[in-house]
Order: sequence, then C-alpha cells, then structure tokens
Amino acid sequence: MRHRFEYALAWILVRGIGMLPRRLARTLAIALAWLVFALHARLRRVGMRNLELAFPDKSKSERQKILRGTFTSLGRQLAEVCLFPSYTRENVSEVIVYDGFENFDHAQRRGRGVLYLTAHLGGWELSAFAHSLQGHPLRVVTRSLDNPYLEALIKH
Repeated sequence: MRHRFEYALAWILVRGIGMLPRRLARTLAIALAWLVFALHARLRRVGMRNLELAFPDKSKSERQKILRGTFTSLGRQLAEVCLFPSYTRENVSEVIVYDGFENFDHAQRRGRGVLYLTAHLGGWELSAFAHSLQGHPLRVVTRSLDNPYLEALIKH
C-alpha cells in the first residue's frame, strides 16, 4: 500500500510540475524542496553530519548554507526531470550548454566508443538526457529503487 501511495504522489508531482512553464516549474519545485528541508529533521541531521565529515574546518553556519543550497539545487533538478518530456532536440540547447562536445565528436569520428564518468553532482541527469536527444544513446548503471512502481515511473 505504501509503494502505491508513494507512486501516486510522485506521479501527481511529476505530471503537475511538468505541465508548468519552466520558470514556474522551477520556482514551485524549489519551494517544495525548501518545505521538505523545513519539515524533515532527519534529512537535515544527516545532511549536516555528512557536511561535518566532509568540511570539518567550516563553521556550522557555512555548512547550513551549503545544505540549504543543496536543497535548492535538488528543487531545480526536480523541475528539470519533470520537464524532460517537453524537451526536444530543437529546444534542449535553451536549457543545457555543452562544453567540450567536440571531444565526443572527435572520438565518434575515429570509430571509438566513449565512456563518460561523472560524479553524482549537479545536473548530470539533464546532461545525459540532452545527450540522448542528440541521437547518442546512453547506458547508465544504477541500483533499482526499493519501490517497483517508482522504478517503472522513472524508466518510463
């Protein structure tokens, strides 16, 4: 029952945000991320603990600022993922700018495969999606979600 509830909530969120203009979608998604930040004490504690381990020399206020920025970034990413269906080969360049794409083109012309390695930072989901829109399919290694309904939603 919990998995179905999570799926229904995610479906409403994804479809609802995805119907909005990009600016409004981002504003709403960031507001939702801030709401989660405000209401979910456990996430704040875990985030602060991780930042203490990563940045022991930073002050508590600096780590709090980083954590708030992380939630803002997550909100932006939520909006972009929800907007994926509206992006096309023709309009994706309005959202993402490739830097160094000539390196990929060069490797392709040589008939060689290309292996991308990326940290789990920033808009990597959007860059992978944009790359596939340019006609270059990607394979991504992930762990399946615990909720099979959400897993199906993401793969769709």
